[in-house]
Amino acid sequence: MDPRKASTEAQFMDALALASAATLEVGGRDALAQGLLSAAVRPGAAIACALLTPAPGGSPGWLKSGFGSSVIRIRPGSDLPRLRTQRGAPRLLEGPQASEWISRFTSHPAHAVEAPLHSRGHRPGSLVLVFQHAAACLSDTEKRFSSTLADLALLGLERIRSARRLQQVATRDDLTDALNFRFLKTALRKEIESAGRTQLPLSIIMLDVDHLKRYNERFGHIRGSELLRDLSKVVLQGLPRGCKLAKYGGDEFVIILPGRGREEALEVGEVVRQRVAGHAFELAEPGEVTASFGVAAFPDNGVTSRDLLEAADRALFWAKNSGRNRLQLAV
Repeated sequence: MDPRKASTEAQFMDALALASAATLEVGGRDALAQGLLSAAVRPGAAIACALLTPAPGGSPGWLKSGFGSSVIRIRPGSDLPRLRTQRGAPRLLEGPQASEWISRFTSHPAHAVEAPLHSRGHRPGSLVLVFQHAAACLSDTEKRFSSTLADLALLGLERIRSARRLQQVATRDDLTDALNFRFLKTALRKEIESAGRTQLPLSIIMLDVDHLKRYNERFGHIRGSELLRDLSKVVLQGLPRGCKLAKYGGDEFVIILPGRGREEALEVGEVVRQRVAGHAFELAEPGEVTASFGVAAFPDNGVTSRDLLEAADRALFWAKNSGRNRLQLAV
């Protein structure tokens, strides 16, 4: 009798049922990997499983080996063989690298299979599973299990990707990719609540493009919109980690600076001011496009989002009336 029959179809189906439930859970890539791999690595199914997916930030994948062990992040080449992911059906992995990798998890005969993740328009990822007992080919049960698990992984990844796209649409301004006004109000309210609870500083900067009307009259409103898009990129590149940029009005933006008081906000604002003034915007002479900035701090200038925004708006008004291309603290 083929020793692989010890892993019954019922045990594989139980593992797939758990994996299917994992794809329906709300969470990110880590949560998906945790659920899928924990379902796959269990008595009667796989003894090790790795999920390799191209991810934002270069995260290479996740690995689980042994019953009861945790899912860990992995780096290419360290815990996995260097695979050339191919489209198609699950395939038996062979060669010295595969044998060396299998030996990490068991001293008994075993075989490994790669199940590609088929995804149109995206780089394919793959699942790599280790099954007990040496084998010259995959059993039908192992093929179905590997292929179905790969499909579930892809389904979960697509759900995560779709959720991120929906969040992008709901929270981002289409033109500038800055946060939109609706999200600005929510984000600022939460930051104020956090600052009040932790007693950490919080500041905001409101900025406005100088003489945008003049630019629009010269080059048209479409070019003016493109200028705002480019300005948003320049501002974002000058912001420290953790700060947020949001669209506030027609040509106004608000920067939220958690954990930073007014002096630090002035420093950040000055960096951004210099970046804007020194950037070579299309159709404009060097230094022609500038911005003015109004800085307000919690709780000195207000304890609500409306109070802070009004204080920053007043400071911005003073900055523009005092010559533009400058920062002004709210009083």
